[in-house]
Amino acid sequence: MKYCGKEFKLAGKRPRGIGKMLKGNLALITLLMGVMVVVGLFMVAGTAGARPFKAAPTYAQDASQAPAQQGITPTPQGSSGVQDIYLRALDAGVYDKPTVKVRANEPVRVHFSADPRAGCGRAFIMRDFGVQLVSRNGEEQVAEFTPKPGKYEYSCSMRMFRGVLEAS
Repeated sequence: MKYCGKEFKLAGKRPRGIGKMLKGNLALITLLMGVMVVVGLFMVAGTAGARPFKAAPTYAQDASQAPAQQGITPTPQGSSGVQDIYLRALDAGVYDKPTVKVRANEPVRVHFSADPRAGCGRAFIMRDFGVQLVSRNGEEQVAEFTPKPGKYEYSCSMRMFRGVLEAS
């Protein structure tokens, strides 16, 4: 005799199989699933190893302001007096320049690109200036703004990639 629906409940029979097996092992199974999700995220992000070292700050100014003994190469200034900054989001989960220094009260032109496998890092946001760029397939996107003295965060849309622009 088969039981299903209301007849099953009326017969007083208890289900056998997976429900009974999970009853005592629910905490263990939940823990294992959580570990699998975390490991999967690391594999997808490609960051199962150590993070790369942080690069030295880039100066978007003339060579006299960047000390030669530090080995920092200044970013060339545009022909119209605009400070050109070149940033790239790497598939390792970081920007190639986590700190950028510029002159305050002078226009800045950000040239942003991202590795195609950079995930959320393909989006570049500077909330203080209303800048929102998206690099698809490594293409370069450009935005201009004029910073006042201070430090300004730039990040991806999820704030997993982060950097600081210092204007002085």
